[in-house]
Amino acid sequence: MEPGKRLTAVTVRMATNADGEVIGALVRAGGFDLEADWSAVAPFWLIAETDRPVGAVQVCPGRPVGRLEFLCFADDADDRTKLSALKMLLFQGCATLQRGGSDYASGMVPFENKWLKRRYKKAGAVTMSTGNLMLKRLGP
Repeated sequence: MEPGKRLTAVTVRMATNADGEVIGALVRAGGFDLEADWSAVAPFWLIAETDRPVGAVQVCPGRPVGRLEFLCFADDADDRTKLSALKMLLFQGCATLQRGGSDYASGMVPFENKWLKRRYKKAGAVTMSTGNLMLKRLGP
């Protein structure tokens, strides 16, 4: 970032069920081809906003390992906004997991998303494993 430039102001809040369709659209914009019922997302998602939603992450508490999954951003968000949203979502997501008893936070990063992988590493994350994220639909 250029000296003197400030990051875009981003706030993060717990998503409500009313945010479900927006989160579904952000997930699809993030490259996850996932058609699902997005009507009941609370309290498992955080949403990042400027004057509009610009990012989201699913928070999956667990012990000893919790997960931050489906980190995604709006297609038309610029890199500075994405970076600010990323920092806020990771900070709040990790705080939520830690408060829930998690000792570690993990999350899948698609191979083609080099930008996100670099940012995770800058935040202190390490590659634990490589493989395939498996998905099975449960129900109709």
